[in-house]
Formats: sequence, structure tokens, C-alpha cells
Amino acid sequence: MRKVLLQFFLCLIALVVNVVLSAFNPAWSLLGILVVPAVFLAWLDIGRALRKTSSSNAASYALGVLVGLPQAVFGLVCLIAGVAITVAFFFGPVRGEDSNWIVFLVGPLLMCVGIWWLRDSFRSGQAKK
Repeated sequence: MRKVLLQFFLCLIALVVNVVLSAFNPAWSLLGILVVPAVFLAWLDIGRALRKTSSSNAASYALGVLVGLPQAVFGLVCLIAGVAITVAFFFGPVRGEDSNWIVFLVGPLLMCVGIWWLRDSFRSGQAKK
């Protein structure tokens, strides 16, 4: 748990440094392309670590579920976007538009990613025996 917290705080420090440096030189804002996803992934790691702790502390698990809410929202957005892209692909020819096969592949992929993020956001992480 300490390793995950250290990783999260280092990502937050990198985000603050990125914002400060971007105020002086806008070219530093390109570093945000790496820093913002790192903060998001560190946040998800904290939630997963809190939900998977071996202690039977209900407060720790509840905090892990609360931290998992943004992950669930992200999964829901991916699922909705995937369904919308797939529906647009199939109804494109009805409207007289050409359908792009790459778009067709992105829709189901987004749906799978969304379902996985939703399923993983509230799972305790303890293996079944």
C-alpha cells in the first residue's frame, strides 16, 4: 500500500510541477500528455489496493469503492461511446453514407474496454478459493 501511495504522490507532484512550468513556458504543457494519464492510473491503483487489502476494515473497502467511482464513470462513458459508434456504423448505409471498417472495430473495442473498467471498478480483487 505504501508503494502505491508513494507512486500517487509522486504523480501529483509531477502534475503540480507541470502546471507551474507550463505557466512560464507553454511548451511544458506537452508533458501533461504523460502526466495526466499517470495520475489517473495511480488513482486507479490506489482504489484497487484499498479494495484488496487483507484487513476486514469496512472503512478501507468503502474508501476503495469511493475511489473506484471515477473508474466506473470512465467505463460507462467508454461503453456508451462504443454503442454509439457501432449503431452509427450500422445505420450509416441507411442514411446513404459509406461505413468505415476501422470505425466498426473501434466501437466493439470501446464496449469491451468499458465493460472491463466497470467490472473492475468495484471488484475486491481477492481470488475465489
